[in-house]
Amino acid sequence: MSAGRRDALDVVVSGIGVVCPEGPPVEGWFDHRTELGRRGYKYLPAASQYFLAAARRALAHGGDALAAVDPGHRGAAVGTNTAVHAVHEGIDDTVLRGKRGADDLFPPTAPYFSVNLFSTKLATEHAVKGFNLTLTTPRVAGLEAIATGIRCLAADRARALVTGVAEAALGDPAAGEAAEAGAVALVLEPAAAATARGGRGHGRLAVRTAFLPPDALAARAVAEALGPLDGAPVTAVLDDSPVAEAVAATLGADVERVPAGPGALEPLLRIAGALRAGAPPSLVVTAAAEGHLAVCRVTPAADPPADGR
Repeated sequence: MSAGRRDALDVVVSGIGVVCPEGPPVEGWFDHRTELGRRGYKYLPAASQYFLAAARRALAHGGDALAAVDPGHRGAAVGTNTAVHAVHEGIDDTVLRGKRGADDLFPPTAPYFSVNLFSTKLATEHAVKGFNLTLTTPRVAGLEAIATGIRCLAADRARALVTGVAEAALGDPAAGEAAEAGAVALVLEPAAAATARGGRGHGRLAVRTAFLPPDALAARAVAEALGPLDGAPVTAVLDDSPVAEAVAATLGADVERVPAGPGALEPLLRIAGALRAGAPPSLVVTAAAEGHLAVCRVTPAADPPADGR
C-alpha cells in the first residue's frame, strides 16, 4: 500500500460500546449470562467477558461494520494490563504455592496463561481472520491499540476492526484495594465505507506515543513528546510517579487531572465520553511510571451519538 493512501485515509469511529460499573466494581455488577448468554462464557476470564459485551454493544451501535467486509479483512487490536492477572495467580497457586503440578490446572482456564489469547473468543464469534492483536504496555495499551488499528486500516490490512481495552479488577475494592474493571470497544473503519453501508462516523481519533526515560525527565523532552496542544481542553490520566508529575508540570494547571487506575481502562473511558458528548476537539493524555506516554486527540462529530452504551 502506498504512503499516499496511508496519509490520506480518513478513519472514523462508527460504533461505541462501554461496559463499566458505576463506581467501584462491587460483586454482581456484571452478569455474563445476561450480556452474552448462558452457555459458552462461564469460564472465560472476566476481562474477556467484558470486552465481548462491549464489542457487541459497539457493533450494534454502529450497524456491524465487521459484517460488511469479508472475514480476511476484519481485525481486532485490544489493550490490557490486568486481563489475566487472576488466571496467573490461580496457575501459581496450583503449580507453585500449592505444590501440585500442571496436571491439576483447570482445563477451561489454563490456555489463558498467555495474555494474547484473552480476546480469541471475540475473533471466533465475529470471524475476525485478518489479525487479532493484544497490546500490553503499561497504562497506554488502549491508546496503542487504537493507533495500531488506524495504521492497519491505512495499510489495508483490515477494512473494519474492533479496538479498545479491557481490564479486570485487582484485589478487593471493598477493602480499599486497587480496582479497575470493565471494557471500552470502538469500531473503526474508513469514513467512506461507513457512509456506503449506511453507518455514520461519531468522530475521529489521532494517537501519538512516546517514551520518556524515567531517569532523564527534562522539561523540553516532555514538551516535545506531548507535541502541540493547540489550546485544546486536556484530560490527563496520571498517577503520582515522577514521569506523571513531569508530564503534569509541563501541561500546567489548566487541565483536568484524573487519577489513573492500575490498568489502561480510564483513558479509553474518557475518550468514549468525549465522543459521546460531541464536544469540541480535546486531548486525553496518559503516562506510566515506566516512561510510556500517549496523547489522543479526540475530534467528535458535530452531532453526538444518541444511542451508544
